[in-house]
Amino acid sequence: MSDSKNISPILRSLREDMQVIGPFLRDFSRQVILDGISEYPVYVASFEPPVLGKPFFDRMTHKLNWYYNASILEEFVNKKVVNRDKVDEFMDTFGDPEERACILITLENEASFLFIPYQAEEEED
Repeated sequence: MSDSKNISPILRSLREDMQVIGPFLRDFSRQVILDGISEYPVYVASFEPPVLGKPFFDRMTHKLNWYYNASILEEFVNKKVVNRDKVDEFMDTFGDPEERACILITLENEASFLFIPYQAEEEED
């Protein structure tokens, strides 16, 4: 039995978007790593176009719940979104960029990191 009724509306909306864009985020993350740009690709999700990163998916064009920008951990450190003394902890938490995306969710005056699988797990019958 699925517990999807118990998840927050924010997480539900991100999961819906990941069903559409998850494979693209995974491919982009792989390319960022293969090109030696960063070992830690990060995405920014917001209801308004995000300030951090480069535009990646426009919510209106792609009929998504969120706008998505692409960035890297190094930009977050340079712009003091992640404190230098917290980088090791962040990298440990990051996990495998092949399996899940690191998304900075920005809501009005709040922001938090979420690590979400690129593809929703298949529900068993």
